[in-house]
This record gives sequence, C-alpha cells and structure tokens, in this order.
Amino acid sequence: MTAARTSDYSLIQRASPFGPTEPKQKILLRFEQIHPIVRIAHLHDTTLTIPERIIYDHELVLVARGAMSLTMNGQTRLAEPGTLLLIPPFTPHSFHTPTGITNAHFAVHFDFSPDARPPVDRPDGREPYEIVWPGGAQPPTFTALAPGHWIDQTLREIVDRHADEDDPLSAIETSCRLARVLTQLLRWGARAEAGDALGVAGRVNHERMARVLAHIAANLGDPLTLEELARVADVSRSRLVTLFREATGESPQQYIQGKRIAEARRLLADPSLQIKQIAAMTGFEDRFYFSKVFRRVDGLTPTQFRVQVLFGHSAAPEDEFSS
Repeated sequence: MTAARTSDYSLIQRASPFGPTEPKQKILLRFEQIHPIVRIAHLHDTTLTIPERIIYDHELVLVARGAMSLTMNGQTRLAEPGTLLLIPPFTPHSFHTPTGITNAHFAVHFDFSPDARPPVDRPDGREPYEIVWPGGAQPPTFTALAPGHWIDQTLREIVDRHADEDDPLSAIETSCRLARVLTQLLRWGARAEAGDALGVAGRVNHERMARVLAHIAANLGDPLTLEELARVADVSRSRLVTLFREATGESPQQYIQGKRIAEARRLLADPSLQIKQIAAMTGFEDRFYFSKVFRRVDGLTPTQFRVQVLFGHSAAPEDEFSS
C-alpha cells in the first residue's frame, strides 16, 4: 500500500497551537512490518526557520551544507553537515538557521509501515502516538554520519526518485531505499540499548572511519593498500573492511575506485592535462588500465568523455593514449 505524493504540508504538520500531544498511544511494530510510505522527499536549499510545530508522521533530515539548530524536548542542538535527524510524530520542535549561514538539507516525510497509524492518506486525522519496537530498540534522533556514509547517498537517491512522478515504480524504489536506512537506524538503536554503538565504541569507530576517508581523499594518487588503511584506522585488515562497509556501504576498493573516477572526471575538464597525467594523478597503475576502468564505469573512454560530454560533440576514433 502506498500513499499519494503530496505537497500539502497541512496534511503532515501543524504549527503551534497544535493541540494535545499527550497521552500518546503506543503502536507496536515488528521489524518485518517495515514497509516505508514516502510522502514528501525534497532538497531545501536556503535559510531555514520553522517555528514550533508537530508532524503527524516521521521525518528524516540530513544536513548537506551549512548548519541549523534543532530545538526538541527542551534541548537545542546544532546540526552541521553530515548530521542525520529523525523527528518523531507529535513531538514539538523547531528549526533555525544561524544568522548569516545558508543551509541545504534533504528532508523525507514517511511512515515506517502502512500498519503504523491510520489513516494513511490523511495523517492530519491522527491522534498522538509513538512507535514501540521489539526489545526496546529506538532509532536515534541525532546521528553524526562519517563523511561519505552510504546513508547520505541513499537519501539523495530517494529525493531524486521521488521526484519522478511519471515512473510508476519510483514509489517502490524509494520505499526499498528508505527501508535500508531505517533498518540501519534501528540497528544502531538496538545496540545503544546494549550500551554499544552510540556509546564509546561507536564514537571510536566513527573517528577511525573519518580518518580513513580523509586519508583516501588526500592520497588518491597513491596505491592506498588495505594494510595502509588499516594502520590509519589502527585495526586489523578484516576489521577495517567490516567497519568500512558499515560506514560507506562499499568495500574499500570499490569506494576508492569510485572516488578516483570522480576525480578523473573533474580533471578531464582541464584540456591542458594529458590522459596519462590524469591516470597518474588519480592513482591508476598505467593509462591503459585507467581507460579500461573508466570505460567500464562510464561507458566511454576518458577521451570520449572529455570531448563528447564536456564539449558537446562525439569524439572521432583515435588512439586513447596518443597524448
């Protein structure tokens, strides 16, 4: 079951005075009932001021640029880039962008499941409620994601796919992507109950991966072996691979290759650089291997990409490495 897309914010929120928010009816959900319904998914790129309000469903907010403060449950916290916020229903809160700072953030309004709370198509008809999960699991409301975390990319994809109203399958795609994000949040919440993931161990692992990702960004032209990255993180190779996949959704090799190709695309915009120079600058062992990988990822050789994509016409057949 899916709900119609909406741009009518009165269906999902109400500003103060918003009426009673207590007592909340407890809605018991099992993990296997997760089948998210996405109502609104968009990029907001400007300053943000939202006076105190409540929402009738849940909202995920990911800060992409700038900063904003969230006031909720009597506390005010500053959310910087990479901060993921989960706003529960019928919980008074407000947003504010500090003076002189612009803000860009992704926002997704959703229900965890069609079984979460009726009515599905008119959330504004709901009475106060909260979701209760098995074992006391509770997804965190404030999470600092490591740079390059896969949740960042996934939320961007949800916003892109939700905007495609002509594709009847886009609702399924956004639901599946969001289910993965919510599953991860519940895993973190369950571990927090056990005193782990968002405690000392979680912060240490977050810092480890932040160091590794920063090291990769600063040394794309170097070999970047697993042994080297493990030393940066101060963990074993196998532990590095596990933590890295948790943080980014990819293996270290996949992540590094993606970053190298992205950097190569940027460098190809500079006509003064030869293909062989770009290959060396992005850490490929030789220009032939660089061309092979680039073509596998983009469907074009580097020269074809430079001419066809950047200059707007097809490249004539030529020796890819003549320069």
